[in-house]
Amino acid sequence: LDKSSASLMRVFAATSWRDRTAAIRLAEQWLTGSPRDAVVLRALADTQLNTGNFSGARRSYEALSSLGVRDPDALNNLAQTLLRLKEAGALQVAEQALALAPGAPHVLGTAAWAAFAVGQNDRALQLLREARLRDPANTDTRFYLASVLAATGRREDARAELSAALASSSGLTYRAEAEELMERLR
Repeated sequence: LDKSSASLMRVFAATSWRDRTAAIRLAEQWLTGSPRDAVVLRALADTQLNTGNFSGARRSYEALSSLGVRDPDALNNLAQTLLRLKEAGALQVAEQALALAPGAPHVLGTAAWAAFAVGQNDRALQLLREARLRDPANTDTRFYLASVLAATGRREDARAELSAALASSSGLTYRAEAEELMERLR
């Protein structure tokens, strides 16, 4: 009955637990009538990213950005999305996120991964070392660091980082890629 963004977000959250597809449809329907609702747009984008709908996430994060929202986490997620889609512009977006949150380990990691994707290995190593110091338990950062180390010929260091990432019980986003890299380094 209450047709507010706050009510919609409560329904969205409750629906997401049971059926993410239904939650996404609910948010998309809401946004047809309220396309400038940044809160719902961000929730939609994050859900699309988490379900692997990278094209949808890109559209939603870019729509959020076009509203003038300068959220470092949303920009970081857009950069991650662009990296997953192997599209240009990821480094530029990651650097924007880094300018807004220069000490955030996950933002440092994304900027490093984007730098590595365009061949800036020295910049990637610099950022990854800082990210790892700030959050040594982040398995994605350790995978990124292992990838850069392997690409620069530091196989032993890369294996050590991969071993730590793969041994962790926390969620490694790139588990299949990490296992593949470990096989290549043996």
